[in-house]
Amino acid sequence: MNKKNLKGVGVLLFILLITMAFIACGSSSSNNNGGGGVLPDNPRSASAFPDSADNFEPDDSAASPSSIGVGDDVQVRTLFPVRNWDWIAVDLTAGVPYEIFTTNLNETGDRYIYLYDTDGTTQVDSNDDYLDYDSRITYMPSADGTYFIQVRPYDESHGVVSYSLGVREFVDSDSDAYSAFYDCDDDDDTIAPFESEVPGDGIDQSCSGTDELVGTTTDSAESDNVYTDAVAMVEAGGSLDEIIYRNDIYSGNARTIHAAGDIDFFVVTVPAHTHFEFGTQERNLPLTINIYESDGTTLFDTQSSGFSIEKDSMSRTFYISYEASNGTDTGYYLPWYYSLGTDQDDDGYHTQDWDSSRDCDECDANINSGAAETIGDGIDSNCDSFDD
Repeated sequence: MNKKNLKGVGVLLFILLITMAFIACGSSSSNNNGGGGVLPDNPRSASAFPDSADNFEPDDSAASPSSIGVGDDVQVRTLFPVRNWDWIAVDLTAGVPYEIFTTNLNETGDRYIYLYDTDGTTQVDSNDDYLDYDSRITYMPSADGTYFIQVRPYDESHGVVSYSLGVREFVDSDSDAYSAFYDCDDDDDTIAPFESEVPGDGIDQSCSGTDELVGTTTDSAESDNVYTDAVAMVEAGGSLDEIIYRNDIYSGNARTIHAAGDIDFFVVTVPAHTHFEFGTQERNLPLTINIYESDGTTLFDTQSSGFSIEKDSMSRTFYISYEASNGTDTGYYLPWYYSLGTDQDDDGYHTQDWDSSRDCDECDANINSGAAETIGDGIDSNCDSFDD
């Protein structure tokens, strides 16, 4: 092939790449506030980042609420788009104790719940954080009637959230202050959310989804002391601050530094323009974390706890090693990561970030949650659903 033909092929490839980038940008910005995935069929599985309104809409006021029954399956819902609030009617009986809760959030989601009297205007209770980011109200009505639940995002200007809603009669058979819904064994008062674990006894005392590993025990991923034996790290599928529903990371990523000199290698592939947040929890030893490039040997970064990786124009694979900081300690730890979405316009804002840091238009670097509004220009520059 001569140079003229090679030049022509190069131009065609360049045009193809530009077209693909435009299509990718256009497709991701078409969903207001971006994001991917669909809500799960199983309401007890981890929530996806919302990219559409739920099937309960319209329920934006006490005058036109959706409904839920006491003891019904939890309802998988979204607060979408920005400024969407859910109103839900529920029939309660006088003298019966109830538990009204929202749980099972997406990675960067948080919301408040409110309970209103039968008139739809008198607030009788509210809650933000019950078990970390879970919200819960316990209430015993003095009169039969239809009461109203309101769910709104933590950041009313920018927030979008996926969550699950449930209403139960409050039952606590073992009197440990946790209901049968939150307690993974309501017949044993030594088992409850956040209860201290006894490592290696085969019992999940803390309701995390797995028994804590004994720090000197070889974990199931061994031998993974070199990058060529690295195991793929499991991405968190929901809020890291909820102890229930975290089976995905607790069971998938739980590791031990079981002996002096032990090293655990994970592998993670970061797609183009995507931002990943990493951290560790449930650990009982100081760690040194080395992040290597795709060759497994070139050092990209060294950390001791949380870190982030963001790539721009291409997908890249990284190898991440965990070892005791002093080289001799042993112990148990739980690494995790989740995605903040993509940033194709390189404005520093991502499609699945926390409320006030989210980008609703990846094709325009002048549109994001931190941008200033130009009044009357017909453009929602700061992603709050209004041209102020």
